[in-house]
Amino acid sequence: MVVELLSPTPMPVMRLAKAAAATRATAKPTQPPVTPSASPPVAETRSPAALTTRTTDQGAPQSISQPNCLINPPAYPPLSRQREETGTVLISIIIDTRGKIENAVIKQSSRFKRLDQAAREAALGSLCRPWLENGQPIRTTSDIPFIFKFEG
Repeated sequence: MVVELLSPTPMPVMRLAKAAAATRATAKPTQPPVTPSASPPVAETRSPAALTTRTTDQGAPQSISQPNCLINPPAYPPLSRQREETGTVLISIIIDTRGKIENAVIKQSSRFKRLDQAAREAALGSLCRPWLENGQPIRTTSDIPFIFKFEG
């Protein structure tokens, strides 16, 4: 029996520039519920510098299902290949406002430390475009699956 060893590849990521633009155009921002207060609201005074600062950049990243990224395929670790270790690793990435992957965390393990680390390193070495909301780049997070398997 011959087993053909292939390098693992991430799940296909569709280029959704048009679909993403349509989704952003139809997305409705959520507003917090209005609660009555005992005193009338006080208007905040802001300097011009404060008006240009985006609070989204400092807050939690927005979760998106399909980032616009070119995901590097991970190198199959030689010892894992020799031992015929297979599995799926789910990596959660955070993409900053410049499109740089600022963090990659193993969200679901393959049960093999070598495969998990290879997937994380591949994710960190990938390239992305920043996600735009109202024409402004925002921080985003997304989950990327990496599948390690033998085909043959």
